[in-house]
Parts: sequence; structure tokens; C-alpha cells
Amino acid sequence: MLRRNFYLLVALVFLNFSPFLVYAGIGVKPTVTELSLSLGKRKAGTFTVLNDGDRAIKVKVDLENWGRKEEGVEVDSWLKVKPREFELAPGKVRKVKYKIEVPEEAKGEMMAMVFFGSLAPAGGGVSIKTRFGVSIYVTIKGTEVIEANIEKFDVAKYAGENSDNYGINFGVTVENMGNVHIRPKGKVTVDDKEGNRIKEVDIFHGFPVFPQAKRTFPAIWKRGVLPPGEYKAKATINYGELYGLKDRISSYEALFSVNGQGKISIEGREND
Repeated sequence: MLRRNFYLLVALVFLNFSPFLVYAGIGVKPTVTELSLSLGKRKAGTFTVLNDGDRAIKVKVDLENWGRKEEGVEVDSWLKVKPREFELAPGKVRKVKYKIEVPEEAKGEMMAMVFFGSLAPAGGGVSIKTRFGVSIYVTIKGTEVIEANIEKFDVAKYAGENSDNYGINFGVTVENMGNVHIRPKGKVTVDDKEGNRIKEVDIFHGFPVFPQAKRTFPAIWKRGVLPPGEYKAKATINYGELYGLKDRISSYEALFSVNGQGKISIEGREND
């Protein structure tokens, strides 16, 4: 019988708070590794791979450059992983070792994805292949530039009026002007025109903003409904916390209004 392979590409996971990232019977931890090393320094570590299924699988490990490949060093020059291929019985775990050595020409940050691909029989002559990546970030001490700001701040309705999630979405666009990734955290506050505080909403955080890139983070006020009037929203983020810098703050204020029909206009622009 002709064997067929079904290929399932799993979306890259940048941040996962469970011990294992598990998909289709295979799990890996850690899902994110963030290190800070000086030029020429070395670091060793391990990934733990789990077969959570009921059949043996074959695992293949691939390394790929991540982030701005054109401005970085090739992953094979600084990251070694062993073994690159192995079999894993049901319910078993396997340690996969890695070694990092920072090249003298490195600066800013080195980024890589370590892909774990598995091939397992699914019955009927069919095999299912899965492939997903876990990330490694290495900041080069003494060469990092940590600089960012809020490039744009938007206010709009969120979801339909009959939805449980109906409310207001504050979109906070963060621009990273540095040479290392950041994970900004912060809040949005809403005041009326007299300056009275109405609401404080956490900005969604966790995903990275890569060097020389932008990412928009939502701050969603579910069931948030404002009476007609004028308001001021202020977004404030800390973008240096990942590197122990509590003073790296950026803020952005936006004036918006709500009319009698509940439509939102931000600084004169209708936003519904």
C-alpha cells in the first residue's frame, strides 16, 4: 500500500506559560529561552522532549535564523544541538542538549528558532508529521540598545453589541528602535474631561517586539460603555523590564469623544 504523509504546520509559539508546549502527542520545554552573554562566552542547557502519545515517534531537530537574518550571525555559527534525530517511545522523555558560543562579531542580539518535527503513524498507512518551534534569544552584553516608544494609540469599539466581549479596544502600537527584542507591559487609563479617573485597563503583554519593528497590543475594556462626552485615554508602557530597567517608560495621550449614538471619534476622526 502506498504510504502517505499528512503535514501539519503548527503556528510558532512565542510565549507559552505551561511547562510543556504539547501538540499531537509531542511536548517540549522550555518554550522560550532568554539569555544575556558577553562576547566569547559559552552557555549550555537542555530541552526536554516528551512523547505524550500512545505510539513511538521519530523526532528531527532543525535550527533556523530568526528575526533580522540579514543583520545577524548565522545560527549554525553560535548554536549547536545534539542529538538532531532520535526515536521516542510512548510516555518517555528525552533530554536534548544545546551549546551556545557567542562569536566575536556578534552585537545586539542573536535569535533562533529550534524546530522539533515528529513523524508518527496514524493508522491505515497514513503518517502525521508535526513541526513547531521554540525560541532562543541571546543578548550580547555591552552591545545592546534598548529604545522604544508608543508610535500610535487608537480607540475603537470592540466586538458586536450582542457579544459578551462587547466594549472598547485601545490599540497600543509599540515601535522598537533598539537592537534587542522587548516585551512591553503597561496600562491604559481613561479620564473624563474634568480629570476624574473612570477606568484602568491592562495592556495585553507577552509577545515580543523585534528590533526595528512594530507590534500593536490591545487593551480591551469588556462591556465598557461610556455616556456621550469627551474623554482622555493615556497609554503607558515599560519596555525595559525584561532587562531589569524600570525607568524605560513611554506614554501617549489621545483625546476621544462619544456621541449620542455611542460612536467613538478620536481627535476628530470617527472610529467606528
